[in-house]
Amino acid sequence: MDEQILAISNFLKLSLDVLKINNLNISYIDIKNLTHMIQCPVIMVTGLKDNVCPSSTQFAIYNRIKYEKTINILSEFCHQGMNVFVNDLIYDYIFNSTIIKN
Repeated sequence: MDEQILAISNFLKLSLDVLKINNLNISYIDIKNLTHMIQCPVIMVTGLKDNVCPSSTQFAIYNRIKYEKTINILSEFCHQGMNVFVNDLIYDYIFNSTIIKN
């Protein structure tokens, strides 16, 4: 029983240490720092009234993408409000519709 408690204690301590390290290095997992790895065309959609994913963070990502890219700016949409529009946009793109011109 003591070995199990010690093992759990060590695991929790390790987990807390990792969490502390990750909090210090959170910027390394910011997608803007990973855009150099993108190797395919990108279509982004951002709503200017989005409080969940602010457009400023979307533009930071978009501006760093070196591959072919398109951004659709929806000035009147917030995060949840653009779901139907975005779903239609993706569907039309996949099935070669005329909404998005390459």
